Amino acid sequence: MSPQRIIVGIFEGLGYSDYTAFPLLTMKSMAAQGLFKQVTSTFPSTGLSNTASIICGVWPEAHGIVFATPNPALSTAVPPTLFQRARANNAPSAFLTSTRKVFELFGDAVAVDIAPHSAKPRIKPASDKTLSPDSEETNLWLWQTAIDLLKTRPDIKLLCIHTNDAPMHRRAPNQPSSVNYMTRLDQLIAQAQEAAPDAAFFLTATHGMNVKKRCWDLAKVCQTNGYPLKCFRTPENELNETGEPIGIGCASISLEDPEDETRVREIIDSLEGIESILPNRDATIRFHLPSRLLGDLMILGDRDTVFGELQTAGADLGEGHRAHGSLHETEVPLITYNYAGMLPSIDMFESTKDLTRFLYR
Repeated sequence: MSPQRIIVGIFEGLGYSDYTAFPLLTMKSMAAQGLFKQVTSTFPSTGLSNTASIICGVWPEAHGIVFATPNPALSTAVPPTLFQRARANNAPSAFLTSTRKVFELFGDAVAVDIAPHSAKPRIKPASDKTLSPDSEETNLWLWQTAIDLLKTRPDIKLLCIHTNDAPMHRRAPNQPSSVNYMTRLDQLIAQAQEAAPDAAFFLTATHGMNVKKRCWDLAKVCQTNGYPLKCFRTPENELNETGEPIGIGCASISLEDPEDETRVREIIDSLEGIESILPNRDATIRFHLPSRLLGDLMILGDRDTVFGELQTAGADLGEGHRAHGSLHETEVPLITYNYAGMLPSIDMFESTKDLTRFLYR
């Protein structure tokens, strides 16, 4: 018997509150007919780390990807991916992503990889214009291409479509252009359903998005106060369209001298918007993170605060500046629909990592 076709949709930046606000007729119909649950993303609430957790079905402590630049020494220790498990079960897969880095980490076992900038075999956009990896047009094109594959490649049994979060960064969900974009995306999911009525859908998001008011450069803050840090690092270093850092809602720091800890804590804790300062061991246990990749302290911002490299120690952010990475962007939707196999109990779906960890076992 041929295995059921599986479609996995990973949407960066589609938080639970945004999901409920958008008129997503197809996705919400699937949720009503299948399994639906509000779950939490793995922490930090960033795209690369959560995508790794979804594809590998494990916490970051197991796949070792927390920062935007993964540690090469960990590449051989990553657990079997969804694609590797599918191949072992004679289910060829296709991976459609807007992010080359994601494919380079997890695309070794796929039969077809598709992106605007790298494809095997190369599949070009339908239009003549060049697609940026960080655009809503790319996300729509990826789903359009997935529909074409469903119609023309019945041998592909697993399709994973991974979209970028650029539209969520740039616009609030109540803006007409945001509603239009998400409506078009939802309609493409409906077309995928029509093209493959036999297929099962597994959908979730990597993180949500919130408006941020302030950004701190913790290295400059501590340097200014006479306690230079050995290292200041954030899980992502994204830049906006003007080349300025977007910032991320948590940071890791390493001390120059262990005896500086008390004073450094006091300096950072005095800043507006600091929610928690956790020692390495506490952060490792609480968030299932790899201790060897974290610094001495992990700093968590509140709902309004992010961290990044700045020209100054701190900066007020412009109106409508949207970012993620804190505990306040971890609530996301999880949907399964039309799966012919036996699903785990709904209680077993707690995090994004649980979306596909039972498939092809």
